[in-house]
Amino acid sequence: MRVETDASAFVIGGILTQQFEINGHLHWLPVAYYSKKLLDMETRYGTGEQELLAIVEAMHHWRHYCRGARYPIVVLTDHANLVWFMTTPNLTRRQLKWAEKLTEYDFNVTYQEGDLTMNCRRLPPPRLLQKRCDSPSV
Repeated sequence: MRVETDASAFVIGGILTQQFEINGHLHWLPVAYYSKKLLDMETRYGTGEQELLAIVEAMHHWRHYCRGARYPIVVLTDHANLVWFMTTPNLTRRQLKWAEKLTEYDFNVTYQEGDLTMNCRRLPPPRLLQKRCDSPSV
């Protein structure tokens, strides 16, 4: 399985994908989508923390798929610092709490340069969420 996450100023999102063989070729196909409008407090997090929050929220949202997965889950991010997050000794209290939540899962964070994927761009744009959402869950 693979989890692709991304964050912007007002929204985080992710896509859970699984590899399938079609006509002799392997393809990553979507299993589920997730997006969440950030709370006012979360919009003030730095970019790295918003990207990390996207991973934490996506893994928790799909915990029934991710816990006990047969192989380590590949988490794709466009924020290079997150590759070393789980081995960083100096974390804030918030980051420690998130790291503890992530210990439930067997995963590896992989950096993918640039805008993560076109898949994450298919999630609702933040300006639409900002105008149309009254609740924090989308």
